[in-house]
Amino acid sequence: MARKSKKTMALEAAAQRDQTTCRVGGYVRLSVENSGGKTEDSIENQKSAILTYLRQHPEFELCELYCDNGETGTNFARPGFERLLADIQKGRINCVLVKDLSRFGRNYQEVGAFIEKTFPKLGVRFISIYEQFDSLTAEWSAEGYIIPLRNIFNEMYAKDISLKSGSALRIKQAQGDFIGSWAAYGYQKDPQNRHRIIPDPRAASVVRQIFEWKAQGLGSQQIVHRLVEGKILSPSAYRYQMGLLKKPEMAKVPWRTNTIKIILQNQVYLGHTVQGRKQSNLQIGQKQTRMPEEEWQIVRNTHEPIIEEALFHQVQVLMASRAQAYQEKLDHMKGQTQDTVNVLKGLVVCAACGGKLTRYKNFNRTKHGFHVYYSYICPRHGVDCAFTSISEATLISVVQETLQKQLALALEWTTLLDALQKEKSWRDPEALIRARKQKLKKQLAEKESYCRKLFEGLASGLVDEAQFQYMQAIYKSEIAALQEELASVSLDMQAETEKQSFTEKMKTQVKAFVNQPLTYEMARLFIKEVIVSEDRTVQIMFYGLDEFEEIVRERATGRKGDAA
Repeated sequence: MARKSKKTMALEAAAQRDQTTCRVGGYVRLSVENSGGKTEDSIENQKSAILTYLRQHPEFELCELYCDNGETGTNFARPGFERLLADIQKGRINCVLVKDLSRFGRNYQEVGAFIEKTFPKLGVRFISIYEQFDSLTAEWSAEGYIIPLRNIFNEMYAKDISLKSGSALRIKQAQGDFIGSWAAYGYQKDPQNRHRIIPDPRAASVVRQIFEWKAQGLGSQQIVHRLVEGKILSPSAYRYQMGLLKKPEMAKVPWRTNTIKIILQNQVYLGHTVQGRKQSNLQIGQKQTRMPEEEWQIVRNTHEPIIEEALFHQVQVLMASRAQAYQEKLDHMKGQTQDTVNVLKGLVVCAACGGKLTRYKNFNRTKHGFHVYYSYICPRHGVDCAFTSISEATLISVVQETLQKQLALALEWTTLLDALQKEKSWRDPEALIRARKQKLKKQLAEKESYCRKLFEGLASGLVDEAQFQYMQAIYKSEIAALQEELASVSLDMQAETEKQSFTEKMKTQVKAFVNQPLTYEMARLFIKEVIVSEDRTVQIMFYGLDEFEEIVRERATGRKGDAA
């Protein structure tokens, strides 16, 4: 048997590859330090680069975009990446597409293991747009050196940021140098030495007044009231006025009881530098975390104190005494009362000021023990908000009734959709898009075949140069139009897949929770916000229910947005 040439084998391999649809999983990641910033590697820019690449390669089918926002690149313990791996193992994805290698990861050994070992074993193609790297076509004898070098550089960059900055900061902390962005309220950076702080006369007088009020027995809420009555700016608003903060919304940040507590416990006012309260380690992918007090870096007598030692100590004893008394009261109650789940935790919003309402535990002593009840209060009441409170029992009742009405309606839509899908005339939207896509692929293959035959005609002399140029221009234009339409259909397919997944999930959830009492899980699934007005009028914003109704209407009428 005649031996095939390398060129023939390569062509056959390419033809075989073309027959396999590339089911693409696009992956985007933004680092811990840049998760809130606008950079060329922003999530949106990465998505745009991937979608642009796919439009230029209609033979690829985008199945899903996987995202990790605020995740380090020095390890692969990321939720989005783990979902991508799970879908690869299910056979849903056979091609991973990234904007550049640094978005995929910055750990040389792990990145190399995925590209050179794991992905090939799983039959997964890997493409990095920026490096123009495609594992299907790469010559590893050459590329195998280029990629590790780039990965090593990325890994060194991540570790250098963490190690160098960490070492330098620890040295400055040990020396008592100030290394923060701005000084604690009551102080300002020394114009002559940015690593030293000096009292800010205007804010320092407010700090002294806060300590004196506390020593007189005032509670934190009472102190907030006095500051507001005196029209004294909160620390954030004051820093905005001084030009230290740039966001206009900082000017509206009010005094809060927690701000008072932080000021009263801060040893900086004794003249000591306290740093290292929070720590992050990019080298091991650790986000910023609060450190135990015993691990704080405290250097004594580094700057001028604002509060005398005796007054500071008096306030600490008073606060500790009140905290202990309150805890003892709670401990005593625990034996006679039972805590309940905060079903609406984080969901209840004040219509007057926009702030989150806080669940407050109330209790009355009775001859049988304690009667406990809960209410939602606005932390800014008496400061800059007129809202007082609403009973939790009342609020739960309103939310339960309203949600069940919505779920009952959604169940009707679910029943209608189930009936539609059983009809003989039912046409699956995803199948229609798939058929349209196959038709476009066939048309594209035909046009490309015409182009090849046109070249053959030119070579054999059956077509002259003028005819060739004329027909080639027509075919190129038709091919470009088909490629653009195919890319659009691929995006339609992804949208329809997501829509069907959402619909099936909603059907399951609606059937499971209709006519059920309100639980923490239900609230998270269906409720976006519960907005309470001063007159205790309640407005509920739901997740998914309106969208579900719109999809069913669309399925029933065959026209998007039809309100029939």
